[in-house]
Amino acid sequence: MSAVPPAEADFVLTNSAWIASLRGPLPRTGGALRDLGQVRRGALAARQGRIVWVGPEAELEACVRPLPGARRLDAGGGAVLPGFVDAHTHLCFAGTRDDEIARRLAGATYAQIAAEGGGIVRTVSATRAASEDELVAGLLQRLDEALCCGTTTLEVKSGYGLETAAELRSLQAIRAAAARHPATIVPTFLGAHEVPVEHRADRARYLEILIDEMLPEVARQGLATFCDVFCEQGVFTVDESRRLLMEARDPTQLARATDLGTAMQLTNIARDVVEDAGMGRVYLPLNWLKEEGVLPEQVVALRYRPQVMRVVHRLLDEAERYYRSGDAGLRYLSFRPACAVLSARKVYSEIGNEVRRRGNGAWDERVWISSSSAAREPCT
Repeated sequence: MSAVPPAEADFVLTNSAWIASLRGPLPRTGGALRDLGQVRRGALAARQGRIVWVGPEAELEACVRPLPGARRLDAGGGAVLPGFVDAHTHLCFAGTRDDEIARRLAGATYAQIAAEGGGIVRTVSATRAASEDELVAGLLQRLDEALCCGTTTLEVKSGYGLETAAELRSLQAIRAAAARHPATIVPTFLGAHEVPVEHRADRARYLEILIDEMLPEVARQGLATFCDVFCEQGVFTVDESRRLLMEARDPTQLARATDLGTAMQLTNIARDVVEDAGMGRVYLPLNWLKEEGVLPEQVVALRYRPQVMRVVHRLLDEAERYYRSGDAGLRYLSFRPACAVLSARKVYSEIGNEVRRRGNGAWDERVWISSSSAAREPCT
């Protein structure tokens, strides 16, 4: 057997107390989450921004060939770990609401503060009045603070403009700050953060502006990677959120397209039957369980697995009916949301198929499907 040639590297890190390599099988669950794959007195080599080798420093010379001019970094005996990823931030805004923190600690509710003109509405007023340069300056300062705490990748939302010009300006500021900062920034359009004061008497009109005006312009300028909605009681309803995320201009278009969401939820229930029941949550139809002679508290018991699986087969049959109905509704969606929905549909339907294949052992370990294998070429 021929020896593995040394990895070529343009960056080499040495003199660490330990490195968190995070080696091992994926996905990590349960106790495995505590295993950081520590390499004591480790070294690390990379090329063109990608790690090519991690191991004990004593093996570095044999395993790595630094390229001419390679950068070398002495870790000074410190610990080395991957940068943190913050997948939900609202860092692009103007003004401050620091005084509201004291009020919340004193017992005031968010609803009380908002009713007095505070909360999101207060930040919206300041953000609308700010220039792009002012938004960039504030954002860069907050990104610096995040980086000092070890966060190297951040999602950054808009959502404090709540009008077309201000939302576009916020996203343009996010793009400008990302170009000037070493952190990796993922921009998200959150025009549906709240219904602005001027549209609360006609919230349907604001939804039209989001779908017909803001979303197309954000897409045309390539300002965001994702679109988000604050789906919460008192903010945007489930139906409103679906309309926006699917770019459905006519609510009746959702009658069949959203059946896919129902199908996916039924598949989730089938996958997590025993885990949910162990936490006192039984979502299987109680009348179906009764027909099989199973009480809700007996769902977790091994002796009832055959009966529970028969109920789950019925549930997956029902999910399949919704999948078929939902597939017919895809034609009502524009290309981008249709691709996203179809990709998710393939993943979830394959999860249901795997539950069927495993039979009574379906809940011995959680079923998961690689999105790359189940959703390959979703729009072909």
